[in-house]
Amino acid sequence: MTGPQLIIAQISGQIFGLLLPAFLVTINKSLIRSELSPRLFKLDSFYWILAFMICFLPSVACSAVVNQSIPLPEWATSTEDKLAELLEKMLKMDSFSDYLVMMITAAVLPAVAEEWVFRGVLQNQLKHLFKSQISAWLVSSIVFGVIHMQMEGVLPRILLGLLLGLVYWKTQCIWNSILFHFLFNGVQITAVYLLGETNIESNAFQSADLVKFLQIGAMTLFSLVPLFFISKKLGWISTPKTS
Repeated sequence: MTGPQLIIAQISGQIFGLLLPAFLVTINKSLIRSELSPRLFKLDSFYWILAFMICFLPSVACSAVVNQSIPLPEWATSTEDKLAELLEKMLKMDSFSDYLVMMITAAVLPAVAEEWVFRGVLQNQLKHLFKSQISAWLVSSIVFGVIHMQMEGVLPRILLGLLLGLVYWKTQCIWNSILFHFLFNGVQITAVYLLGETNIESNAFQSADLVKFLQIGAMTLFSLVPLFFISKKLGWISTPKTS
């Protein structure tokens, strides 16, 4: 398949595989419709959530290093190589118009479609099924990571799912998770366009040696402190009251 054909396939998959089913389910199920985004987007909270996301990224990077160090069977490696070739074709951007098309294809559409399905529909439905918000959050995040069918990136995608699911759970605003999903994908696409590197994630962590792991691990540990204080600022965690 050529690059344009892959883009058409990607857009078609997002629309007919995710967006349209999510739309039909939402308009036909009053419970899903009422729970999709009960709260409005608040700009004052956005900056704190953005800071939370930035502090969370070292954990995603650390999980990517761990994932890259796990040996895969030959069939999985072959599949990953084929996916990498397809991704390289799709991410070939020779002009600014190509960049805009790719932003719509791989940032805007996935952000709206995947957050609508995995957070707005799946996470909410699992909440009722399990009678537990935490269980719904964990399971929907795992499904989000696994369903991308890329074994070399399953751990960071699960971590990303946990982050986006937490943002949706605590803010009850689907637009927050959509926006941060868009930013996460959009930054990577912009880096590919500016740097001309079509496999940034793989090359960044291809030498998953002990030093690299310790460096990112240290960043992860240090990021826990601001994560804690930002979570308190947002009211996502509370400390026990002393009498």
